[in-house]
Amino acid sequence: MALGINPSSCTTFVQIWVDVNDLTVNQITGCYAVDNMVANGSTNEGSNSLITVVSPNTKICWQVLPIDPQYAGTLSITAIDAPSGWATPPAAYSANDDTWTGQVGPSSTGGSIVQDVTVNFNQGSLSWTGTLPVSIKFK
Repeated sequence: MALGINPSSCTTFVQIWVDVNDLTVNQITGCYAVDNMVANGSTNEGSNSLITVVSPNTKICWQVLPIDPQYAGTLSITAIDAPSGWATPPAAYSANDDTWTGQVGPSSTGGSIVQDVTVNFNQGSLSWTGTLPVSIKFK
């Protein structure tokens, strides 16, 4: 059941790539975040601490993906901790929670939203949860 904004109406896309072979308990190694806003000033592309730069009222889509296309387990976003600054707070869009969407507020010019994106990995008896300190910054 879709809860968030339809990803087709988003203009900013953040992907979190997970190397499931490099995950370590209580660490965020093996996770790499990228977006489509480098020309807008985003920084730390390909790290676990991406800073995405957007304009007020921007609709954002987050997605978690395995680097290995043969990965048979599940990856999901379990939380996006973003307490304020949102017109529509981040929420799961897909049934399996690998895609979340949200819309930043209209009066956030010049500020930033520090958010933590929590990712969960499950494959058989193996599981891992990690929180990436990614953030949104406004133009």
